[in-house]
Amino acid sequence: MRAAFSERVALEGPLRGGDPVVRPFATRLTSAPRSRFAQQVPTVKQLMSELPERFDPATAVGLNAVVQFNLSGDGGGSYHAIIKDGTIAVREGSHRSPDMTLAMAAPDYVELATGALSAQKAFLLGKLRIAGDMALAEKVQTLIRIA
Repeated sequence: MRAAFSERVALEGPLRGGDPVVRPFATRLTSAPRSRFAQQVPTVKQLMSELPERFDPATAVGLNAVVQFNLSGDGGGSYHAIIKDGTIAVREGSHRSPDMTLAMAAPDYVELATGALSAQKAFLLGKLRIAGDMALAEKVQTLIRIA
C-alpha cells in the first residue's frame, strides 16, 4: 500500500502492525533537448510544413504511396503525404484513397514527431491507430526523421 504525503516523500509498507518505510519519491531526470523545438512546442501545421525537410529521399526510392494523417483535437486537422519515387508532397485535407491512415490526437502527434513519444509506445497505449498497409506504417518511421 502506498500513500503520498507530500511531493517529496511517500509512505510504503503496512499501515497496521509494522513500521512504515518513508522514502523520497524518485524524480525524473530530463535529458538534453532533442531538437530545436525544445524551447517552443511546435504546432501540427508547422510539423506538417517541415515534413519535406525531414524526409529522407534515399529510403523512398521506388516507393509510391499516400499516407493520410487524421489528427483530432485542438490544433489538429487532416493532411496527406504523397510519396512518389523518392519525393514527398504534403497537402492539407483528406485523400480519396490513401494506402495507410494514421489517426491520433494532435498533441500526441506533436510528441511523436518531436521524439518525445515513440511510435511503438503510442501504438501500444492506443494513442496511435493505423488503418491500411501495416508494412507501409513501419516504413514511414524510416522515411521521416524526428524533428
